[in-house]
Amino acid sequence: MKNWYYNKHHKKFICHIVQYLHMDIEDFEERLEQGGCYEQTINAWMLKLYNKGVTSEDAIQIIYRARIFMITRNKIHLNSIENSRY
Repeated sequence: MKNWYYNKHHKKFICHIVQYLHMDIEDFEERLEQGGCYEQTINAWMLKLYNKGVTSEDAIQIIYRARIFMITRNKIHLNSIENSRY
């Protein structure tokens, strides 16, 4: 019975976050199965936060901040590569 609750609670946690990120849960799961890098990263973050007992509302805020950090870090890295070509 506990496993059923865990699965239902975990699925609800993931669905809430994915929907808040303006993604369709079915598309997210399909891309995750196909090995989508973005989806795997988001899923790994969600799993870590869920296992730590973080609420979905707090997880959304943490994931938003982490995404912004990741995007800006990647943009800086891409800019440095582009500048090194010249």
